[in-house]
Parts: sequence; structure tokens; C-alpha cells
Amino acid sequence: MGSTVLGSTQWTGNLATYDVAEVIVASYAPAANGSVTFEITSTDDDATNNTSALTVNASNAIAPGTAVTLEVQTDNYGSETNWKLFNPDGSVFASGGSDYTSAANQAPHIYNWNLQDLDCYRFEITDDYGDGICCSFGMGYYKITVGNYVVLQGGSFGSVETKLFTTNAAMLAVHDNTLDHSLNIYPNPTTGLVNLEYTLDRGTALQVDVLDVVGKVVLNRNIASGTGVQREVLDLSTLANGTYVLKLNTGNGQVTRTITLNK
Repeated sequence: MGSTVLGSTQWTGNLATYDVAEVIVASYAPAANGSVTFEITSTDDDATNNTSALTVNASNAIAPGTAVTLEVQTDNYGSETNWKLFNPDGSVFASGGSDYTSAANQAPHIYNWNLQDLDCYRFEITDDYGDGICCSFGMGYYKITVGNYVVLQGGSFGSVETKLFTTNAAMLAVHDNTLDHSLNIYPNPTTGLVNLEYTLDRGTALQVDVLDVVGKVVLNRNIASGTGVQREVLDLSTLANGTYVLKLNTGNGQVTRTITLNK
């Protein structure tokens, strides 16, 4: 379409976290290899992110759908766990947990779906007791995989955790630093033991450094990691209470996170 403006509109309102508003701008009949660019301008206090643009490649072909897998490993009290997956329009696509039982060392629950391509979904997981599914009463976790990418994972939360993810495979592929995109650290704050969950495109030697507030390395580990989803446990119990910087380095990329130790 070049620089032709298809339409514009002004929307005013307030949205709570994860709320969605439908804004109709213009109709567009895509060509075989057409594209359209959406430009959004807001007026909040943070001027650094008030303008955003996204180009969408459109087609009149029917999208084949995207393979999505949910894996849920409960803690020892699985009957407290429930989850829902919401469609882009806010309706419930799938839910589970009503048949989970309370016992140690259960096998993970695995669900496979074919979801709409190029869309945004919402995942919500709850714990009736309010202590998540990790780590006091079992090493529970949840993980959502879209194609070959782990897009969501966790387990340390309170009563509820809600996260969004996209089924746009092209958008996921632009994350050249898979470690940064997939890294999940929990519990945080921690009393000593920290779970590291991450995904690597290929096996590598991973260097883990823990730095104090003045930048001094107070703990160091070298981990030989394989391809795919990895899980490691880091013991910080020998350190004093406080805030630390966790730095992971593969040689091709570096990721940092902040973690609080409160024994």
C-alpha cells in the first residue's frame, strides 16, 4: 500500500492490566503478499514508549494454525491448582486442574493444541492456598511452548499468575538471544536455593556469576548446558542477605537479572 493511510481513529479510556479493547480503524482486503503498518501514539508520562509501529504481513490464504503445548507439573498439593487459557476475544479456550490430585512425584500434565496463528492468548494459573506450585511443597512448574520456542514458564507465585503470549512464529524468531527470552528465575526473593530455567538453541558452556551491589563477583559456577530447555539449581545460602545481580554468559550472549536473598 506504500504510504497510503487506510484510516485513523482516536481512542480514549482506561485499561486495567491485561485488559483488551477493540478499536476499529479501517477495513483492508489483503493481496497475496500484502502488508499493512499499524502506528500507535499515546500520551502517558513515559515519552520513551509513546510511539509504536508494527508491520503485519497479510494474506488472503487461510492460516494453518500454530502448535502449542502446555506442560503443568504440580507440587505435592495438586488439587489446589487450576488454570485457564483465554482466546484473543477473552473467552475460555481450555481449562484444567479440577481432576488434579494431591500426591508427591506425580507425572506432569501435558496438553497439545492447534491455536490460531498470529494472535495473542492469555494464560492464567491459580493456587487455592496462595503459595504457587513451587518450591516449598514440591518443585512444580508450568511451561508453554509455541513451535520450537518456550514462551512462558514459571511456578513461584502467590494465589494467581497471568501472562500473555503470541502465536506469531515470525515474531518469536526475531529473538536472537534465546537465553534472555526464556530465562526464568524463582523463587525471587529466595531463602537460598534458586531455580534457573532457560532454553538454548545449542549446547554450550554457561558461566554464572553472582555480583554484589558494588559489582564484586561473590559466587561463580560453570555449567555445561545442552540444547533445549534446561533446569539448574543455584545455592546462595552462603551469602549474606541482600540484593544481587545474577549474570549468565554463553560467550555469544549475556543476560542479567536481579535477585533478593532473604534467609
